Amino acid sequence: MTTPSTKPPPPQRHESLVGIDSDGCVFDSIAVKIHQHFLPLIVRWWHLEPVAGIVEQHIARINRFSEYRGSNRLLNLSRLFEALAADENVRKSGVALPDLTALQRFCTSGAALGNDSLAAATATDPDPELRRVLEWSRAVSHDIDTRMVPVPPFAWARLTLELMAQSSDLVVISQTPEAAVRREWRLHKIDHLVGSIAGQERGSKTRQLTEANGGRYAAGRMLMIGDAPGDHQAAVESGAHFFPILPGEEEYSWQQLHNEGYPRFLASTFTDDYAARWLRRFEESLGMQR
Repeated sequence: MTTPSTKPPPPQRHESLVGIDSDGCVFDSIAVKIHQHFLPLIVRWWHLEPVAGIVEQHIARINRFSEYRGSNRLLNLSRLFEALAADENVRKSGVALPDLTALQRFCTSGAALGNDSLAAATATDPDPELRRVLEWSRAVSHDIDTRMVPVPPFAWARLTLELMAQSSDLVVISQTPEAAVRREWRLHKIDHLVGSIAGQERGSKTRQLTEANGGRYAAGRMLMIGDAPGDHQAAVESGAHFFPILPGEEEYSWQQLHNEGYPRFLASTFTDDYAARWLRRFEESLGMQR
């Protein structure tokens, strides 16, 4: 089984490290990818045309407005079909749903959740649905690479990145394929602001952030910025502060980070109370119960 790739951490230039998620955080791209690329290919690959509207409702909820926002595409594909199987209207439609047991087994195997690892898994697992998932995931990547209209970064995100790059080492922490993330940051001419860019091939966000740290930054000198619960989890597990970019209030969030949150981080006044207030608003924006 293919394991997550490892690369040496970027050179240390400053005394603090900031990890930054990409999709939905720096770029307002989640809705575009879900509705214009993921959804049509899911419907086509699994012949779900009779319930396409129901599929769209579930995929939007899971990927944009739930605790699974920002999760790996394979995990959320499995969650989507679980939701469809439980939907009474889908059952009444008579549409056949796939058995994704092999995908669930792969997702819990410890392998990096990317196309290369999935291809390696299909070499030893003859399950036809696992092969279909691989073909779908490759088609999604190709569709995004060749057809997606570029989505610019949030204006305040660019300003904040430029500010932070003056005093902290910046790294991109993402579960999007790495080549796609690199292309997006390079296209919008912000890649020079970060020391490294990691994608799904490098393992979980916790792993990526921990490797970027490399034990070189003192306690309290690491910050994770993201728009999904997985970003908060990576921060907790890595010992980093967390500043959320609130879904639907992205520009406001970046502005507050620029004017208040990041200066607090630099001044070591990013207190537990301050972090808790932002976390509470973040969880409320995703309908999460504490």
